[in-house]
Amino acid sequence: MGVTRGRNEATRKYGSYKIVSCGYAYDIDKPTLALVPTAKTIYWKCELHKNCGGRAKSIGLQPPLFHTKKHSHNRDKTRTEVLLGIEIQTRGYIRTYALDENFRFSFKLLQSLAFLQVKDVVTGSKLIRDFSPESFSPILNYFERVYTGKLIPFSKTQRTLAQFPIETWNLYDRVKQRLSRTYNNVENWHSRIQADVRKKMNAVMVVELLGL
Repeated sequence: MGVTRGRNEATRKYGSYKIVSCGYAYDIDKPTLALVPTAKTIYWKCELHKNCGGRAKSIGLQPPLFHTKKHSHNRDKTRTEVLLGIEIQTRGYIRTYALDENFRFSFKLLQSLAFLQVKDVVTGSKLIRDFSPESFSPILNYFERVYTGKLIPFSKTQRTLAQFPIETWNLYDRVKQRLSRTYNNVENWHSRIQADVRKKMNAVMVVELLGL
């Protein structure tokens, strides 16, 4: 969690905290502001809480954010910016993508995971990690956290529930059945990939490619 522009990130604003996640914005519900920095669990309420019952909770001020009650309004797409996109811009990953052939190839391999069988996706991501340069690790860490789930501590096989489980974006069966590849759950994952990877990348493009 960091600035309000990122997903699942909290920031101090006007003496309070605000978090933006998946197009919804939240304010602190409890504990009191004085206890927030040391609180183990923080409960959040939709910024439109007078008219919306949307709620969430987090472990301290760290991601991930767990959505516990649904919102009664549509998400604000203009606020759904991804922290990774900001990191890519500040760390110079756009330049790395343009100049580093191994980095660029690793990125394309990551995109191709959508076309593996569901049971092979995790194995595929491990192979990419073994092959890819160290500079690609933050992107793989983000992908693991959001799209495949991270390994549970002390377990070799069990993983946390991903924000977007593999079944929601995998295209293997759809390709075999010659169905459209861009249904709602995977639209932002695939619809621009083939065209955009051939273009000169900029921050907005990278955010669109990696974020949902």
